Amino acid sequence: MRVHPLLHERNFAQSPPSRTVYQVSNVQVWSGDREDEARVRCNVVVHEIRVGDHLQLGLGQQRALAGKCEYRLRHQDGWRIACKKVVLINRHMPIVTLSFLI
Repeated sequence: MRVHPLLHERNFAQSPPSRTVYQVSNVQVWSGDREDEARVRCNVVVHEIRVGDHLQLGLGQQRALAGKCEYRLRHQDGWRIACKKVVLINRHMPIVTLSFLI
């Protein structure tokens, strides 16, 4: 339900959209539970900035979000993501919108 509005409707929380850069490291790949499946783990740092006035919460400030990602890939006309899990290291703290991560 959260993804549909981002793809099909005008999303005012991300208008204009955030500028992001992803850094991926320590990629580990191993076979999954099924023959057509693979599992992937990696570390990620996302640098994000939202264009806007510094007086608005979260706008005009660059931030870095670090975490660990886990993927389950399935081979169906190429490799496709069947499951994605992102665990941020600061997940216990309040975080302004994360809609750009989806």
